[in-house]
Amino acid sequence: MNGSHTVVDNVQDHSGNWHSTVSVARLCTIFVLVLFGLKYVRTRESPQDKFWKVHPIPGPSKAWFGWIRATLASVQRSKELVDEGYQKYSRRNSIFTMPSFDRGGFIVIPPMQLKKLYGLPESRLDSFSSQLTAIQAQYTIEDLDILHNPFHAKILTNQLPKHLDELTKGMVQELTFGFEKYWDSPTSWKSVPAWSSSLSIVARSMNRIFIGAHVCRDEDFIEALKQHGTFVFASGFVINSIPWYLKPFVGMVVKLYGRNIRKKCLGPLLPLIEARLAKYKNHLRHPDYAWEAPKDAIQWAIEDSIHMEDKYQDAYQIGHRILLLNFASIHSTSLAVANTLQDLFSGNTSTGAVEDLREECIKVFTEYGGIWNQDAVAKLHLLDSAIRESMRVSSLSILGLPRRILDPNGVTIANDVHIPPGISIITPVEAIHLDPELHAKPTEYHAFRFCTTEQVKGKRNKQTQSTLEQDPIPTTSYTEEKSQLPSDYKFIPFGFGRHACPGRFFAMHQAKLLLAYVLMNYDIEFMEKRPAQRRFLWIQIPLDSTNIRIRKRDDAIWQTKFL
Repeated sequence: MNGSHTVVDNVQDHSGNWHSTVSVARLCTIFVLVLFGLKYVRTRESPQDKFWKVHPIPGPSKAWFGWIRATLASVQRSKELVDEGYQKYSRRNSIFTMPSFDRGGFIVIPPMQLKKLYGLPESRLDSFSSQLTAIQAQYTIEDLDILHNPFHAKILTNQLPKHLDELTKGMVQELTFGFEKYWDSPTSWKSVPAWSSSLSIVARSMNRIFIGAHVCRDEDFIEALKQHGTFVFASGFVINSIPWYLKPFVGMVVKLYGRNIRKKCLGPLLPLIEARLAKYKNHLRHPDYAWEAPKDAIQWAIEDSIHMEDKYQDAYQIGHRILLLNFASIHSTSLAVANTLQDLFSGNTSTGAVEDLREECIKVFTEYGGIWNQDAVAKLHLLDSAIRESMRVSSLSILGLPRRILDPNGVTIANDVHIPPGISIITPVEAIHLDPELHAKPTEYHAFRFCTTEQVKGKRNKQTQSTLEQDPIPTTSYTEEKSQLPSDYKFIPFGFGRHACPGRFFAMHQAKLLLAYVLMNYDIEFMEKRPAQRRFLWIQIPLDSTNIRIRKRDDAIWQTKFL
């Protein structure tokens, strides 16, 4: 998420966010470009060469070296290329080709074909190995058995929901400590970094329920977690960008560096896990052993591992699983929070959305006696919509949900287009979110777009999707068909179908708690214009330089209710 800087130092940037990834990538670009021609020749001589040539490429595809130029352009101009392709082809229900610097070519699937194609079984359309390739897991994760048997992921869908009321108490306490540390309680306007502070606060509160109160407040551990996320993403990009014959050599360096980062992360965890393993096994052997098992991810991973082979009852592997839970959680949640703050406090101050949100938080908080629990957070309908709307209008991904055709006979889609095996497909996430035929006034942030008319009754801001649609939506011959697209395929920050993000409900729960704290405890100065984001490959992230100005509210009520 000091002195002279090396490539490794940039990965270890103290801010802990993905901008260090961008720095690493830029430093590596010169080296990669020297080798790019050789990689290009091999890619274009693949068995799928004929297929790639048939389908259109946005950008300078018909010019000399069109594929190479489009591939190089994808590093900084993916949005422009995808938007062009979406307007020309996707809106007519046709596919187009999108070269990428790090992963070769993708076929971009139009929205009306997502449900049928992405609904294919794993034996025909691969999801798992595509994800492993994206992060080059054999080098960045190394122990692939953890990913082939990901029992730790079930914690997000099984144990967490069952114990969420109790866990929320700890999260709320950690949010208070985190905001006091990273935002303080200024009585006059003070600038704070939007993303890096969100990342630190999210990491602390999330690890309160992953590993417990003691270690989650260890600053060295939190910084190491951020470095681990940066390492996985940056290393995956670098290895994917170089020719195949260099991957093993670069991968060896990545493995060694990854072990060093994991050692830093797991240092404070291993004694804790080893002690827990010993106590839990003792409890199983002697039921009268006086010990109450903690409720956190470490304990649940231990309990699940007991019923498996001995190798899964290893402290290092269990700790590694906790790292992967963090990798999948803290950056995406903190990005959602940082983007919502920037979208909500930019532009027109007269909509009344902030006042409506603050009143909703205070009303629900009071209704539940000053105690946040699962039911209370679920009643924050306006805040839920404000976060979702930010995810829509400020998408993290320009392109997302990569898959690979596995069916040996290939797959035939609409318009009798046959996609041969080995071809990778991808979804134009941001273009779908900003499609005027799917969303009224799509480039505008309307905090309550995802609310019902009843939920905004009596509010200052009544701009829901239904009221926005009273204005004419641009029509084409394709509009009526697209209007029948299921809502799950119009809003896809968490994916869709059986591969939707398993932690999406918990992520929204945490994001709403964090933003409720902000609204109830701080004033935030409105910004005249929404701060720009940095685009790199197919992601969009806040700039390091983006600050928001805050001050503590005189009527702050949160922290006095539960400490």
